[in-house]
Amino acid sequence: MENNIDYLKNKAYKIAQKFIKSEFDEQIICAKLEKQGIPIDLAKEVALNIVIERNNYKKEEFADYKKIGFIMIAIWVLVSIIAYIITGRVFDAIGILFVGIPSTILVHLITTNK
Repeated sequence: MENNIDYLKNKAYKIAQKFIKSEFDEQIICAKLEKQGIPIDLAKEVALNIVIERNNYKKEEFADYKKIGFIMIAIWVLVSIIAYIITGRVFDAIGILFVGIPSTILVHLITTNK
């Protein structure tokens, strides 16, 4: 009996792995598993675990935006320093900072989810 349950669980997870990158809801994944012959209680458990795993996967992808934001801020600082060296005017460098850094912060806030 245990062998049969383990076999069904493995089969359910193999089927559900196809849906990890999709935007299917938990109920849709559960229905697709039931259609493949998986019992409803096991299908609900597997669908819930797949949705949780997908959400964790998405959170790992969003960590890259922080690195990009820091790199963009560093680039804006370097551009303002270069502008000061070339022009010799402090206000040009400060103007570049006032334009670049807030825009980078806004882009970071818009593109990331909590």
